[in-house]
Amino acid sequence: MQVMINRWNDMARFALMHSMATSLFFWFWSVRNETVDSLHHRRLLQDHQQKSDDAAITMSYLMNLTGDDQGPEYTSNFNLMGMLWNGTVFNAMRCAEGSDFSALILSFSPYLYPFSIEYSILVVGIWFIMWQNVGKVDDCTRSDRSDDGSRSTSSSRNNHYDPLLLRNHLVIHVDCSSANRGLFAGLVVMVATAVSIIVFFLAFSDRRYVTTGIWIGLVSESTLLILMICAAGLACRQFAVLDINANPVSQLDDLLLFICIPSFFLYGIFSIVPAMAYSNYMALFVAILQVIQVILQTPTIIDGLRRCSRSAEMQTSKPGRELITFLIICNLSMWFMETLEIKSYETNMDRIHFYGHPLWTLLSHVTLPLTLFYRFHSASCLVDIWKSAYEAPEQQC
Repeated sequence: MQVMINRWNDMARFALMHSMATSLFFWFWSVRNETVDSLHHRRLLQDHQQKSDDAAITMSYLMNLTGDDQGPEYTSNFNLMGMLWNGTVFNAMRCAEGSDFSALILSFSPYLYPFSIEYSILVVGIWFIMWQNVGKVDDCTRSDRSDDGSRSTSSSRNNHYDPLLLRNHLVIHVDCSSANRGLFAGLVVMVATAVSIIVFFLAFSDRRYVTTGIWIGLVSESTLLILMICAAGLACRQFAVLDINANPVSQLDDLLLFICIPSFFLYGIFSIVPAMAYSNYMALFVAILQVIQVILQTPTIIDGLRRCSRSAEMQTSKPGRELITFLIICNLSMWFMETLEIKSYETNMDRIHFYGHPLWTLLSHVTLPLTLFYRFHSASCLVDIWKSAYEAPEQQC
């Protein structure tokens, strides 16, 4: 479904560009808030020198703040960090002293920031596509008529009200054939991922097993990446037997995928250099696997979005559908794993020591939200392939 604007075109273009700029500003504002909150949170931990629950530490500090306090080393509003700190979550919590939800908000705020950033990226892409299509209603109408001449004939023949036809159009049918083995394998991977995340956090709850927890996270992520690399390669090979759709509607998906790719390369470089400096070969292996997996999966998705099935044989056999099902669940598992584990201080220890805590905090908060968004959007694109690649072009929406 596309939204076309064919009236007040200049005003519409101005409004859409303004909306794009606003969404981009909100993106930068969210990154700034997340970075400052992370720096301030770490400073609180260093000041208190306690190893208990982070939220309890922060709340015990905030409960002792008076109305005149501005936080550690942020006593002047003319101080740059003091000005940045104003308006963030930790500063806002001074207004919620004693609230039952304060600890809960502080505990979950690091994990909620990426969602606002991912939403801003998605909105920017939608505004851009709408801006490109302003005033193109006539062209779209002509293309619809020329692509399928029988559509206008059938619609004119059925102008009268037909309750049975209307009911059939409102019913959504989903063909789940040729996806059982991929679904089963994906569920096994999802369960294994959930177990590894639980063991990861249990290991980090005891300081004696921190190294074990780090290795569990690295081994789980590397295993999942290897499986995704193999699945993407096999899926790309099986897509070759499908037909090509001459008029695909995948411009927005392509744009959102390509926006995220530079962040993967930057994050990979930022992770490879400290791993080599400290001879952390397992972390080096995982960083290289991340880059390889993205390089292989992105063209597979772009190719799959442009495929269709004109023959009845392809629509019945559905080559590659089991692999697509497996990749959907794997991308969601990877997104869930990275969202929860990537915020752990111990997993970033080498990078923090190499770059310093302020610089690594800034670098990670600029690149990580885009990498997380790539995982979730890849799953969305694969779902689109799962449905449309095995339909005739005229059946694709």
